Amino acid sequence: MKKEENINKWVIDASCASLLFLQEKSAKKVEEFFEALDEEQEVLAPSIWWYELGNVVSNAVKTNRIEANDAAEIFELWELLPITNDHQQNIYTIHNIYKLSKKTGLTVYDAAYLESAIRNKAGLATFDRELQDAAKKISIKLF
Repeated sequence: MKKEENINKWVIDASCASLLFLQEKSAKKVEEFFEALDEEQEVLAPSIWWYELGNVVSNAVKTNRIEANDAAEIFELWELLPITNDHQQNIYTIHNIYKLSKKTGLTVYDAAYLESAIRNKAGLATFDRELQDAAKKISIKLF
């Protein structure tokens, strides 16, 4: 990412990462995101990210978008991405996520990404329109 953006941390959601294997048109933009990161920048994902990615793979297999035997390879590829798990989970965190969910109208799952971005003073990499709208309202930088 360009230095002038002054974003040292990014939170990535499942809508963004899943494009890398679903061969969507937007996958190129996600590839460019990772290629543009410099050594000082960190990409974070709350724990829910892994479960959501697993669900995306499961649904892709069910709908024949990918072959079942491709799932393990996809998980291995995701493991290679330079992503740090944001393990900050306690009653205080879930309470903040819940409050954000109620304030923004987001699901608790999506609000977890927003909470992580706020707490880590990070930008947000998402293709989810509702999450983008909520982030804009509280001045979170979007990829």
